[in-house]
Amino acid sequence: MVRIGGGNTMRTIHWLFIWLCLSLSAGSSRGLEIFRPKAGVTEFSEPGQPFGVEILAPAGLSSNGWSVILGNDLRAWSNSVVEQVDYGLEVYNRSLVGYRLQVRTPSEAPPELFSLEVRHAAAGAATNRRAVSLAPVLETNFYLLHYADPQISGSNALSGSGQNSPYGSLQELSWHAPVFSLINPRFIFNTGDEIDDGDVDTANRYAAYLNAIAAFGPPLLITRGNNDRGDFGHWKTNVGQAAYSLTMGSFYLCMNDTRGNEMRAWFTNDYAAAFADSNIAYRLIGQHYNSNGDGKNPYFFAPTAGQYPDLMLVGHNHSFSTLQSSPYPVLSSGPACNYGGASLLTFYKSGSNWLCPGAASHPAGTRFNAVGDWGAPHVACAYRVANDGAACSNTVVITNSLPFDFWDGRVRFHMRSARYGYVVTGGAVLAQYDYAGGSNTAVLVQVDIRSNRLTTVSIARTDSDQDEMPDAWELAWFGDLTTATNTTDYDEDAWLDWQEYAADTDPTRAASFLRLEALQLDAGLQRLAWTGGTGVFQYLEMSANLFSNDWKLVYTNTPPTSVSNSFNVLESLTNSFYRIRAVR
Repeated sequence: MVRIGGGNTMRTIHWLFIWLCLSLSAGSSRGLEIFRPKAGVTEFSEPGQPFGVEILAPAGLSSNGWSVILGNDLRAWSNSVVEQVDYGLEVYNRSLVGYRLQVRTPSEAPPELFSLEVRHAAAGAATNRRAVSLAPVLETNFYLLHYADPQISGSNALSGSGQNSPYGSLQELSWHAPVFSLINPRFIFNTGDEIDDGDVDTANRYAAYLNAIAAFGPPLLITRGNNDRGDFGHWKTNVGQAAYSLTMGSFYLCMNDTRGNEMRAWFTNDYAAAFADSNIAYRLIGQHYNSNGDGKNPYFFAPTAGQYPDLMLVGHNHSFSTLQSSPYPVLSSGPACNYGGASLLTFYKSGSNWLCPGAASHPAGTRFNAVGDWGAPHVACAYRVANDGAACSNTVVITNSLPFDFWDGRVRFHMRSARYGYVVTGGAVLAQYDYAGGSNTAVLVQVDIRSNRLTTVSIARTDSDQDEMPDAWELAWFGDLTTATNTTDYDEDAWLDWQEYAADTDPTRAASFLRLEALQLDAGLQRLAWTGGTGVFQYLEMSANLFSNDWKLVYTNTPPTSVSNSFNVLESLTNSFYRIRAVR
């Protein structure tokens, strides 16, 4: 007996269930707080690789009571694995007592930015937005945006530049967000002055700011500036710690807090340790400014001889300038509150080293404005039909009026679910996954957005004629999309053409089809032999009752397989029925 196919009903229900769990648990409860990562201190990893989480929670929690969920705006992934739990001085640069979890991300998670939910059976749950960013590969070329001094002064833009009075507005952040989401830097490097005069109505200002940056597609790495004068406790709770470091492969970066010395000793020691680590090949420092000439950055950090960074990025002076080239480059950018001014810095992996050409060409070779007057975007996209999950095909046209290529750009198509997925032209598919209970499919695409031109990306179902066979397979075997349908049997072997596709057999040769060929009894063993395709999973299953539908998996044949296969079954039943099932 042969069965072809296999549904995904249980998987669909599972996804829906965990998404509801994530949606209902926003915030924190019963004393559990995710201290890091947060919206301004993102953690970076790759699909299937680990990342760290720092938790403030009551002592004595069992190590096996933790669970972690990653979620984006469409669905959740609940199968992250908590591999290690440590308790002690594990939080806030090892200055606070709490828990540190090592969590391995799901290998099937897409390379996107996620909210992080952490649960413990005895302590409740907490969720941080924009907390974990997955990259396809960390140890490879990337670019960042240096985005200094957005300096939010009010809600609405009062001038074409986006400014309120005297500096930035929440409204202009909504103008910058879609541009940055298309450009897709690995991260946006914010070197302070996020909120102007933040000591006024602090809690509400932080909440409004976080809601505004929630529209940014790329992750943010943020520190404080002299105008971020609000209560530091509010800052740490809402944005994250102001002094920290992280590594992405051999790339080390750190943020210094020029407003306070709470972490000064830690920062100095951590930075020095980066020079003792032979795995580190590049060191980037961010801080609000590199001196205290105006008395506003009393805790600026000045590296000493023998520990010079490869690059330092600062803001504060509202100028795109090279402040020094030697003994290490110091570049300033901003203000971001003026037309979304930012600097594009690209890092190339060259052997065991990293190169940043922009360190020598700043600002002429790095500076750009994200928008023109009243938010007119300098990089924009338009979809042929609404990108809302209702269509089975679509096209997006991206316009780039800037003099830079953004070779790691991103678009994400929201489509109706398609049995065999989608094919994309004009970009590289990074991930496809179902959402909305399996009724829709998201397709994440990497796009090379070239300077001063249009870039077109199109998407269509892999099986455009909906006959259960992908177009590419039909064209390869028959040369057209009309010869084979879901009712034809081209080689007249009693197997329909779509069944031959499912089993990966030759639809043009009558001798090629999936079948059990022999059952031999030998010394208590049952030897099964079968033939089939080579590129699909083959499941050998056994039942004692042909009509019970109670089939037990005996053996999994993982592709690539041989055309002819066999397996010895150790168990022996008086009446044994076998079937081979093929699943792509």
